[in-house]
Amino acid sequence: KILSVFFLFGQTATGQPITEINSLILPRIILKLNVKKVLYNLINKKLTLTIENPTPYRIYFINSVKVNNGNEPFIIGDNDLISISPNKIRALTYDLSNRELKQEFGISIDVIYGENKNSLDRKLSKDISKVPQLEIVDKANLELHSITYNKWYKAFEIELENNGSVDAFADIELNDLFIKGSPTLVTIKSPVLIKAGQSKKAFIRVDLDTLDLKDNEKVNAKLYYGQNKDILYKVKYYHLPLNITYGTTPFIVAAAALVIIIFIVIVLRRQSKKVAST
Repeated sequence: KILSVFFLFGQTATGQPITEINSLILPRIILKLNVKKVLYNLINKKLTLTIENPTPYRIYFINSVKVNNGNEPFIIGDNDLISISPNKIRALTYDLSNRELKQEFGISIDVIYGENKNSLDRKLSKDISKVPQLEIVDKANLELHSITYNKWYKAFEIELENNGSVDAFADIELNDLFIKGSPTLVTIKSPVLIKAGQSKKAFIRVDLDTLDLKDNEKVNAKLYYGQNKDILYKVKYYHLPLNITYGTTPFIVAAAALVIIIFIVIVLRRQSKKVAST
């Protein structure tokens, strides 16, 4: 259940009734989504929509697409609610390999969205009379090996490996993290580039306490990846144990090294004094 609380306040002399209620002006949240790119891949027979969130707010949405295929239109869309992080791009793909498409076709897009999962009160509509058709080969092949929470840095460290023959970009979501008892979704700030045949760590800053760590012994992760930074349509899902490390800090390492150096200098001086005295 959702509890709504309203505060009414006013000014009055001592002991006198309030005769006028002041208005409390709340900041207006402006939400917006854009359809940044649409294309049909002739190789894998998939329609890709790229949705952009140019605002500083997380937005939840669900998408419906009418494919205007001559006299045989049909509708495709999403079964589950999708979230898009602030100032991010999300590529949505729909498999049309089992459809007989005309040589040229258009689409009508309807996106219902809002700032809350239970309040999708805005709508984006866009008609595209002719969908661009391209031959795109994406050879990207990434794997997510482990997720570790570093208590010193207060961040998730996500180990990624590029097993493919081409450089690739990765975007990561950690879904249904329980933070202060509430399910939360967190993501990396922007897609990371991983060179072919190399590994790399991605980081997500989140402050978790001891109870949060107990609530998240396993983590659900979603990996979006591809050769094109703006079209990460390949997706892999993971359910991995959360490793915990206390990490180290460069200052501690430097201090330890300094102590060792001072100790060595003292030992050497004592030895040189003994040699000189003999």
